[in-house]
Amino acid sequence: MAVPRSTVVDRSVIGCYHCISRCVRRAFLCGGEFEHRKEWIRRRLERLVDTFSIDVAAYAIMSNHLHVIVRVDPHHAAEMPAREVVERWSRLFPASVRRWAGTPHLDDAINVVAGDPPRVAVLRDRLSDLSWFMKCAKEHIARRANREDDCTGSFWEGRFKSPRLLDDAALLQGMVYADLNPIRAGIAETPEESEHTSVRDRIRVRQRLQERRARKDRTSTKGSRKRASRLRLSSIELRAPDDGIWLAPIDRRRNKRRPGLLPITLDQYLTVVDETGRMMRSGKRGAVPSMLPPILERLKVEASAWVTIWGEIGRVFGTALGSPEARAAEARRRGAKRVVGSLRPTPDST
Repeated sequence: MAVPRSTVVDRSVIGCYHCISRCVRRAFLCGGEFEHRKEWIRRRLERLVDTFSIDVAAYAIMSNHLHVIVRVDPHHAAEMPAREVVERWSRLFPASVRRWAGTPHLDDAINVVAGDPPRVAVLRDRLSDLSWFMKCAKEHIARRANREDDCTGSFWEGRFKSPRLLDDAALLQGMVYADLNPIRAGIAETPEESEHTSVRDRIRVRQRLQERRARKDRTSTKGSRKRASRLRLSSIELRAPDDGIWLAPIDRRRNKRRPGLLPITLDQYLTVVDETGRMMRSGKRGAVPSMLPPILERLKVEASAWVTIWGEIGRVFGTALGSPEARAAEARRRGAKRVVGSLRPTPDST
């Protein structure tokens, strides 16, 4: 039986969710001759992150389905000034703001709506609403694809899944699961070749930063102060790979306006993705790679258990993923006897 979204999503606290949506009939509506639609989705997600109080931690856009790991932050929306709330909403729905204000000029309309506290409260709530976020992502793509195909009808299956990721270990598993989708499907051999995934975006930004630093070092060696000054100015906003990307930062220990996701660095996260991908490709999942244990220990994940998970992984199952203790706490919050959730159906989760 389906669980209401209002039960799964706790709107009062910051939470992470693994959103999964499939194309209708699981048809390859984003593959083959429609491969360009994957870029549509990536750009749409980037635009929505700039509007909502919701960060994208990881994503994978496949030919017939979509994975998006998000972090919902209702506190960020609650602290916004009224005008910023309306201005953000007008980025997606300018006509709606104009109609509400009764004026064709957008700046004037924003000022009018910002002076209406009940309306501002509604828009503020929507900015941290996971259902609105996914609606704005899916509906836009569906309408655009239908125009391209000159047809009508559903593009996505009706209801997206959104199991809650209850702890750091579950968040890491969800992010790695999404980033390794092309490798699991046999589409890519390595993370850097996995197109339309968050891990590839992170690797590209990291590579650009390394290239910029290398150019700066070469310039300094040549003694060209003028060029070095220009490079320093262009690097102000890109001191670390997490600074130059639209995705949520990985390392939460860095003092940033947008807090990070996990108590590990970007390089450590990429190591986990790479080593796990190697295990999956080789089919040899009995040994624990030497680089994994120190990273996983910070997240309270047993290395041997991690290897076992990825040896038997199937699909995301249930409404909450996390340790038994985390699931028990989630069950108490919901007023339920238990909640089930796993990266694969298991005897103890049915």
